[in-house]
Amino acid sequence: MKAAGIQQNLPVNQIFKGSYKKTEQGNPYYHSNSGTVAGSILAVPAALMWLLKLNYKKPSENEILETTKAFENLDSQTKKIYQLLGIENMNDAIQKEVKMGERLKKYAIPFAVVAAGLTVGCGMLVDNIRNKKAQENANYARQVGVKKALATNAELSISEKGRPYTKTNPGVKYGALLGAGCGIVNSFMSMGKNIKTGFALMKIISFSIGGLLMGAIADSAANKSARKNA
Repeated sequence: MKAAGIQQNLPVNQIFKGSYKKTEQGNPYYHSNSGTVAGSILAVPAALMWLLKLNYKKPSENEILETTKAFENLDSQTKKIYQLLGIENMNDAIQKEVKMGERLKKYAIPFAVVAAGLTVGCGMLVDNIRNKKAQENANYARQVGVKKALATNAELSISEKGRPYTKTNPGVKYGALLGAGCGIVNSFMSMGKNIKTGFALMKIISFSIGGLLMGAIADSAANKSARKNA
């Protein structure tokens, strides 16, 4: 069994399923785009979340007055709950919310572009890492032979057609870290200079989990496509 055997009957490019390309040494490898596809899909809700801020409407003076009066009429126990949330004076709290709402409305479009760009960029980075590994493994298999390459390289597997392919998980390895980075950026965009540690931590954790899950999905899709098309 020769690595060169992969060159015969190579599959044509498939939408969302990557394609075969060649390394600088002329060895074919499966070029994945699963991370980019996953990032592009996620970019839609990521951008939409910010674009919805364009619908923000400042409350009227009567609405602010009514809310403030309602707060003043609350019982002491309920007020303590609000105090635990950092609300001592409802009028001040509303004014802060108004200021934040107007700020987010003002920057909604550029923030949407940043969010979408980061999401797609993370997917592209995962693909880049995987594809470099696939190139290295293709060259290694050609250099030492398929049998030895499979025995010495844990990232190489064999397909049902008897051809080697790269099976790796950069999405899982880096997804949480990339997600955390996006969470930090999201926190600063959301609160600006008034960012709070608890809020930022919540964003970092949630985005890390999201990045890990999407990374795992991208890895699974890439590995299945690589095996199927090898």
